[in-house]
Amino acid sequence: MIDGYGQNGDAEEAWRLFEKMMADGIQATDVTIMGALYACGELGDLEEAKWIHGFAIRLCLDKNIFVMTALVDLYAKCGSVRVARRLFDAMEERHVTTWNAMIDGYGTNGFGKSAIDLFEQMKRSSVKPNDITFLSVLSACGHSGLVQEGKKYFAGMKDVEEDVKEQLLGTHSEKLAIAFGLINTTPGTSLQIRKNLRVCNDCHEATKFISQVTGREIIVRDMQRFHHFKNGQCSCGDYW
Repeated sequence: MIDGYGQNGDAEEAWRLFEKMMADGIQATDVTIMGALYACGELGDLEEAKWIHGFAIRLCLDKNIFVMTALVDLYAKCGSVRVARRLFDAMEERHVTTWNAMIDGYGTNGFGKSAIDLFEQMKRSSVKPNDITFLSVLSACGHSGLVQEGKKYFAGMKDVEEDVKEQLLGTHSEKLAIAFGLINTTPGTSLQIRKNLRVCNDCHEATKFISQVTGREIIVRDMQRFHHFKNGQCSCGDYW
């Protein structure tokens, strides 16, 4: 239920249910913590993030690669990028989703150069970037106005395996859909995406940039309206 509420856009109810679970003395598992971490990230509450981080340590989950990845993502969503990077650097093992979370965290907080530097470090590691990695880099370039860098990394997407099984923890669905569409359709083809929630500001800005560097038209139908992205602009005029 906690995960269900969080994934369907009701982070407040997910967090409330987690608090009730704790008050009732029900033992949390790593799966429970993952759902709560996602909800906390959507709420962007740094104090709650610190609390649940400590709680995860008390449950001896600080060596769980996916819980730690979720914490990296959580701190980045709360704007505490330095803490996210400290956790990232302290991890003995990193999954592709771990790298994606940190790259995306840098990007959404406006640290495009840091996102690019980390991506270059990733390419030198044993972990292979996937389609979500490239979308996170493109998004980071968009947030920081790095148009030429964005075009360069988009050109590199042709070498990515056609595999969307590995998803960024807590990734926004339209980014995943765009990644799949860019890789599996011919250049110049317009992309059409439907989602049952309102598109968030981060994804809206990222999609504008992606339409600019790829030369694609991207049409997103969210719960409120159609968004027609073309040449770095959206038909909604950035008001929705």
